[in-house]
Order: sequence, then structure tokens, then C-alpha cells
Amino acid sequence: TQSVKLLVTSRIGLNLQEEWFHPVDGLTVPQPARQDKETTLEVTTFDAIRLFEQSARRSIVGFSLKEQQDDVVAICQLVEGTPLAIELAAAWLKVLPARKIAEEIAHDMDILVSRNRNVIERHRSMRVVLEQTWKLLSKEERTVFKRLAIFVGGFDLAAASTVAMASLTSLATLVDQCLLRKTADDRYTIHDFLRQFALERLQNEADDHLLAGHLHSNYFALFALDRFASIIAGSRQLAVIEEIEADWDNLCAAWHWSIDQGKRDNVRKMACVICNYCLY
Repeated sequence: TQSVKLLVTSRIGLNLQEEWFHPVDGLTVPQPARQDKETTLEVTTFDAIRLFEQSARRSIVGFSLKEQQDDVVAICQLVEGTPLAIELAAAWLKVLPARKIAEEIAHDMDILVSRNRNVIERHRSMRVVLEQTWKLLSKEERTVFKRLAIFVGGFDLAAASTVAMASLTSLATLVDQCLLRKTADDRYTIHDFLRQFALERLQNEADDHLLAGHLHSNYFALFALDRFASIIAGSRQLAVIEEIEADWDNLCAAWHWSIDQGKRDNVRKMACVICNYCLY
């Protein structure tokens, strides 16, 4: 008798002893730093671009990637190569140029919805897909995930614990649910769609949003203060520069939020480090 092997996949980690956890990332996309150096021929080596081009030609038979290359690349980068999002975005070429589609995606995921009558409900929009995952979370996990949306450009365990009051268990669960990704440098990132989705829910709860903003501001004010002396001179200068670079987006976001909220002490603490980092 021949042995039978079954490959069973799941949208989330099941935490079974026999399970092999292998998150599936999006299709390959060009890196922003290289975009201005790539020709149309080179861009089409990326799977996300090829899928967009294929989908686009179902909407516009004569679609030319060369004419809208930069905007198509921007779309694929914004959705991080997510196949369903790419197909939904390309369908809008019937009524919008790629540039406008990219602009809409950047501030509102609701454009990523299908108007096709024969599409199953769970694939009709990115919001529907995310709502299904949201329902699988416990109340505590939802609270942590919402608060993590206050971060910009990723975060580490210390920041997640202080700002979002996230435990190792809750972070592990969110990784299992593919809502967080752990990077090689021991940081966590959230897909832009997921962050936008979670941030909407955080903003709908004014008190929780304000608390998360305060905790984020306070954390990065202390983060900056702890590194002020080292960024000017010392044996740790290069290491500190790398630490600031990793959290640069968070630092700038916290600084702007502190200005808007009138938190002058935090503004002062962060301004010195921001200025010295820019002068470095």
C-alpha cells in the first residue's frame, strides 16, 4: 500500500503539537529604495506586479504597465503583495487611474471591494476578510491589537509591553493569528491594512485612543532622553544611532502628537535627540 500524505493549511496557527508554523507572506514587490533604478522589464520579475498586470488587462484590455509603472508599484507596495488586494485594486482601473487608486488605498481600505456578482462573500472586500479574523480574537487580544496600532514602522517587546500592555502570551497569539510578524531583529511589524483596520477601532474609543497616545508619547520621550548623551559622543554612539533609526517613525509620530497635545516636556526631550540625529 502507498502511504498517503495530507497537507492541511489554516489561516491561523492552531497550536497543535504536530503543526509546522510557516506564515505565508505576500507576493514579491520591488523595494522602495530600488524603484527609481528599475526598468519595466525588471519590475515585471516581481510576482505582485505580474498579477496586477494580468488583473488589469481584465479591466482594460490595452492596459500598459509602462505608462503607469510607478503607480502600480506603489499599489503593490501599499498592499504588501496581498493577492486579493491586488486583484481588487486592479478592477478599479475601469474608472480610476492607478495613481488615484494608490492614493485611495493609502488612506482608506474600503476602495478594495469587489463589484462582481459571482464573488463569494468572504472574498468580496479586504474589510470582510479582516472582520473574520477580528471575530476570532478574545476581548483582551482585541484591546492589545488596537493599542499596537499606535506604533508606526514596528516596535520591540519593551515598547509593546509599556504602551499596549501586551504580554508575551498575547503577542504570541497575535503572531499565531498572522496579525503580527516578528522580524529577524526581534521587532514586530503590522501589515498596513491591519494597522489601518485596528487604528479605526482604537479611534472609535476616545479614552483608549488618548491613553495609547499618552503612553506612546511618554515611552519615546524617555527613549530619547536615555540616548541623548550617547548620540552626541561616546562608545555607544553608533549603536544608539541604529536604535533611533529603527524607531525613527515612532519617535517622529510621538513628537508630533506631543506638540498637538501640548506635552511640552516630552517635546523638549525628543527634540534634542531628533535634531542631533538629523545633524549626524
